[in-house]
Amino acid sequence: MENNYSALSSKQNFSVGIIGAGYVSKKYHAPIISNLPGTKIKWVGDIDFKQAKQITSLYSGRAVDLTNDSGLPSADVVLLATPVTHREPYLNELSGSNTAILCEKPFATSGSEHEMFDQYDNKVAVNYLRTYFSPIQQLKSLFESGLIKWPEKIHIRRGTVGGGTGGNSGSYRTQPEAGGILIERGCHTLSQIVHLFSGCDFHINSAAITKFDRVDVQFSAELLVEGPSKEFIIDYQQSLLQNYERGIKLNYPLASVKIDHLDATDSISLIKQDEINGKKLECSDDNTWATSTKQGHIFSWLEFIEYVETGKHHLGENPTLPRVTEIIEKIRTQGEKTEINHK
Repeated sequence: MENNYSALSSKQNFSVGIIGAGYVSKKYHAPIISNLPGTKIKWVGDIDFKQAKQITSLYSGRAVDLTNDSGLPSADVVLLATPVTHREPYLNELSGSNTAILCEKPFATSGSEHEMFDQYDNKVAVNYLRTYFSPIQQLKSLFESGLIKWPEKIHIRRGTVGGGTGGNSGSYRTQPEAGGILIERGCHTLSQIVHLFSGCDFHINSAAITKFDRVDVQFSAELLVEGPSKEFIIDYQQSLLQNYERGIKLNYPLASVKIDHLDATDSISLIKQDEINGKKLECSDDNTWATSTKQGHIFSWLEFIEYVETGKHHLGENPTLPRVTEIIEKIRTQGEKTEINHK
């Protein structure tokens, strides 16, 4: 990565408005914003005024009741931490202003919606914080240095037997267009893959989806990745119905490379064909590799502020990652052809 985020630019101070006073804003965003040099919470808005008040009483700013029609207060930067299905009115209101917008993941429910949001003039990015995780950055560094080549095939697994969606009947997680593991959890992993293989084309060879009460609880997909000089297959499976050994495994003729892409502290394992566990490789950290979820959020905020000032972002020219939305939509379309309903 080009930037090292060693110090936040102090060219100007930024006032921050927060839309959505839920868990992620309370646990991560509000305390991080309050401790970043040059940033200060100006207001926190929510349809539950008490939730907004809880955050402002701990940090700074005024609480805003979003159930009235008085409009959003001004701010240099707005964090949009609402469910993905409730974003359009706020994005429409902010459109045309000079306000920069950091959205929680995922960005949109469909390719057409993503394209519509991307047409706004504001600088917008998505908080794909797991692209900063150390094992992903280690792999990216090794690819870019030429120490390892692209693999013959990649296997991605994430699976834990658990509840259907993790949400109650009123939660966005129980809504077919916004809930389910493909869009809600798969977007994180796909953001990591798109980041690792930026500049590639992604095609869906096949997909299958299992749903419970209209929401997907398991999926599998075979992706064809086409690069400038090589193509390979990604076998991706994720489930709430089965237990899988979690991780990303890259297959090579004589060995494989494995990481736990959801563990920010993990290192790369090099496994020979006749070995089970393999050896850990130690890579030098360049101070931009997150080793915790909180640090991932911090790096995401630091780079977002830098993106506002310079237009540069490690996720490329469009840090909303439209390819992630595109892949999710294609998996969903292909998978629904052979959809299974779990009882």
